[in-house]
Amino acid sequence: PPPPSPAPSDPAGFDCQVRLFALEFAKNILQGANVSSVVAGLGLTDPTAAACLAALPSGLVDGPSLAEAHRRRRPAPAAATALYIDPVKGADSNAGTLASPYKTIQKGQAAVRAAKAAGGTPITVYLRGGTYFVGETLTFGPADGGAGGGESVTWTAYESETPVLSGGVDLTGLTWTPPAGGTSTAWTTALPAPARGMQTLFVGGTREIRAKFPNGDPLIPGGAGWAAQAAGAYGQYSATGEQFPDTVKVMSTAGNLLSTGADVDGTMKTFTVSEPLYSYNPTRQDFYAYENHSAERFNLEYNHPFWNSQTSAGFSTNALTKSWANASTAIVQMYHTGGWGGWSFQVADRPSADTLVFSCRKLADGTVGPCPESDPNGEYVIDGGYQECRGAAIGKNNFYVENVAEELDDTREWFAASSGELRYIPSNTTNLADKTTPVVGAVLDRIIEVNGAAHLTFSGITFSHTIPTYLHDYECPSGGDWAIHRGAALFVQDSTNVSLQGLTFDQVSGNAVMFSNAVNQSEIVGCSFSRVGESAIAMLGSTRLMDGTPGNGLYPEGNLIQSNLVDTVGVYGKQTSAYFKGKSAANIVKGNVFMNGPRAGVNFNDGTKGGEVLEQNLIMNFVRESGDHGMFNSWDRQPIVHHDDAGAVAINPATHQIRNNFIFNRNWLGTTKSGYSIDWDDGSSMYNATSNFLVYGGFKVRDGINRGMLNNLIWGKPADYQVAGFNSTSFVGNTVIDPTGIHFGCVGTAFGPTGGTQSVHQHHNTYYTPNGSATFNACGDAFADLQKAGYEVGSTLNVNITVNAIIDKARTLLLSPES
Repeated sequence: PPPPSPAPSDPAGFDCQVRLFALEFAKNILQGANVSSVVAGLGLTDPTAAACLAALPSGLVDGPSLAEAHRRRRPAPAAATALYIDPVKGADSNAGTLASPYKTIQKGQAAVRAAKAAGGTPITVYLRGGTYFVGETLTFGPADGGAGGGESVTWTAYESETPVLSGGVDLTGLTWTPPAGGTSTAWTTALPAPARGMQTLFVGGTREIRAKFPNGDPLIPGGAGWAAQAAGAYGQYSATGEQFPDTVKVMSTAGNLLSTGADVDGTMKTFTVSEPLYSYNPTRQDFYAYENHSAERFNLEYNHPFWNSQTSAGFSTNALTKSWANASTAIVQMYHTGGWGGWSFQVADRPSADTLVFSCRKLADGTVGPCPESDPNGEYVIDGGYQECRGAAIGKNNFYVENVAEELDDTREWFAASSGELRYIPSNTTNLADKTTPVVGAVLDRIIEVNGAAHLTFSGITFSHTIPTYLHDYECPSGGDWAIHRGAALFVQDSTNVSLQGLTFDQVSGNAVMFSNAVNQSEIVGCSFSRVGESAIAMLGSTRLMDGTPGNGLYPEGNLIQSNLVDTVGVYGKQTSAYFKGKSAANIVKGNVFMNGPRAGVNFNDGTKGGEVLEQNLIMNFVRESGDHGMFNSWDRQPIVHHDDAGAVAINPATHQIRNNFIFNRNWLGTTKSGYSIDWDDGSSMYNATSNFLVYGGFKVRDGINRGMLNNLIWGKPADYQVAGFNSTSFVGNTVIDPTGIHFGCVGTAFGPTGGTQSVHQHHNTYYTPNGSATFNACGDAFADLQKAGYEVGSTLNVNITVNAIIDKARTLLLSPES
């Protein structure tokens, strides 16, 4: 079960002191930037924490914005060619100088290419403050980047000004007609043609709410805006995932069959590897990635559930109270039946007051219409439900429905009619008669796409006004539970030496940044992400199913993600995180603050090549709208054949390093269903978790191989061992404090005869409990009994440790790491 909600804080107590240290840690890893948002994330602005807030050291919070702090550390490079763009005072007929700037990004891009042709690199393009309504996605390719040896191209904010790249249409200054009286409180205006397809409205810098039932901001986790409940499914569908034959074999040098799998075209392939020491397939047969034809979980087409599970073609509910003239505009946002994420569905029909039927596409001819109640032959694909990979039948799921004209009845709600009329109910603080109030209608999902470029930098720029992507294509890239849309507000693919520095992502409605396929030696540094619709930072590669060898596998690899601040992800998508990786390798994720989201804060969807480093990060306030997860989560149900760093064929990933992180298994702003700081779920293998400070809970360890929990400082339950096969798992050198007593959980056997397959390596740990061994329980065994059985050799069980001593230990671990 999750830990209880935080109690009001005694300034001298652990609850307060650990949060004050978290602020100190955040200030350090964000390199002196302002951490006021972290103060709020730690719940220190709540009245119950007033005494703790008063104990804040002077000057700890204040500082420059993260973008400004980064600009001071990395000023724009000296350039052979300097170009200037100003969206307010510029003109594309100008010379592109500071005194005579261009107006548009597109003109600047043409000027960069001309300067490159004339040998004028390195090039710096300075963007003056103001909003750039780009109109269409800006594409940067080989012609737009630089070369090695400092011959780069940089796009940067001019000094400390704030240029905003907008994926919207400027609606500021439109004439609004006030309500005519009666029951309507909506103001109306006529949309210009470019905004007719708008999907998001921003007023005064805030993303507003599409007309919905029930009322309430979807940004608020589990709030009134999610209070409607389904009564049951309308129809059941089997997912139509393509089945692939087992044509790939992985053999050991001794001739043993280690694993089988598939290639996309049925090619017969045999790979021979010199490892692993242990069979890499997970222990439980139903989680074998490829054996027994479970490759059918894959599908090359998008929008099909990975797990071949049941989905529903609609649902019944008695929650809806109004009649609708046109149900086909409606979109349903719904929590997964098992609490494992969220779904979005396009509605096609409302045949009765209490039934919503989703839209379906017929596979044979592509026609779209209401889903039939049954589909025994797999002829249809539902328009929705593919935003996570497990599927399920709809039961009593919580949901809301949006984009319905008749549900426009609350402040901040809007509806764009097909006639081109925009209807909006402003809040009491919004004056639409004042034509200077900024109003933007978002129309783009992607503002910048970088494809095939090199030595290209974007710095100090704000990205905003993008549309949600929850009904776009999704894919289930690997054996984890998560689906993801391959796209983002800033999308980078097959590029090298791309640097994203000091950027701000303000309320982008899909993913914020994605590195797709072969992105190498690139970085995301000093960036801020706020109220992101889906995931903030994503690494997503590609393989030919099990074959990820050169020519068949493309991986984001060797990139740096450092000193970023992510504050709130998953406004729409609920299977989303601050950092997502799928089929990527050897990226370094260091010194970031990740907080506030519906599912895990960091998700490793698979192991693939491995070698990922997660170090010195502060992670908290996740698993707020889902269950059965930890603040960090991983899977590795699916081995991928690849080449290791030495060029040899391998099936085991290189060891992942999780070290010197500060993780709260807590949501300081409300409830969480997180059970663990670090959740190594099905098949997770090749991990070392070293010198982490894990507060209010430690590890979940399921089936997999070679996991080390080493030298960690843990407040709360240290570990749950689940399933079986822990003979390559170690819990060594850890310090565990729990005022309620030490408790290790087991689902299966972890403390069997030492040296056997059901025996974890557990020794040389230090435990602190209130009254000694009477409060120590390891899967039913007392401390003395474990020692007699050969476990906990060199371990000690102690009674007292002071709060100051705990914080001093944490400070040594996190701020003076050996790595």
